[in-house]
Amino acid sequence: MGLTRFVSDAELLLGKANLLSRSGAILYSASHTLTKSDVYILGLNPGGTEDSSIGQDLAALPNRTENSYLDESWGNRTGAAGEAPLQRRIKGLVNVVGVDLRNVCASNLIFMRSQNDKGIEYPKDANICWPIHENILTIVQPKLIIAFGNSLRSPYRYLFDNFNSDGHENIFEAGHGTWKCRGCEVIISGHKIYVAGFPHLSRYSPFNKDGAIKENLVTWLNGKI
Repeated sequence: MGLTRFVSDAELLLGKANLLSRSGAILYSASHTLTKSDVYILGLNPGGTEDSSIGQDLAALPNRTENSYLDESWGNRTGAAGEAPLQRRIKGLVNVVGVDLRNVCASNLIFMRSQNDKGIEYPKDANICWPIHENILTIVQPKLIIAFGNSLRSPYRYLFDNFNSDGHENIFEAGHGTWKCRGCEVIISGHKIYVAGFPHLSRYSPFNKDGAIKENLVTWLNGKI
């Protein structure tokens, strides 16, 4: 599936659901990341202030060169680009598996923007957006999905509930209170993928006191691609 077909299919699917006028985004990565790669990054849904609509975002997608995790200034748009806590945490985790974040396809389970998860309907909104993720996964064919958010309303839980066939999870302490990291294998369109589910990275830091990714996380992620 080429980029033009991907955009037209997404416009058709989201248009039928009357979502093209909603504030939101499809990709957090550049359009060139819609190609075969080992890693896919998946959050819950876009945050921040309302700006472009999903329809506008789709129209601009073929010419998109920015990566939201590297090139955008978050924190009321006053900080340095790529230096907000969540952005740095994503960069750190992707570095562990030896992949250049700029070449990693990144999106959100739900494309509609909200200030928090109360602004979306889960799993209804995820079900509407999922066919577009299937198209992305058909193109990217990742071995690993890094999902941030592993609560009952999260990208990790959605993947586990819908695409894990054996009920098996790797669960271990995240190193922050009672939070856990969770991992499982899923099969999507006949393709086996490992899903690494972290507590939401806006609140959870994978770094140790020395500024390196925690050793147990490195051990966990190594060998997944």
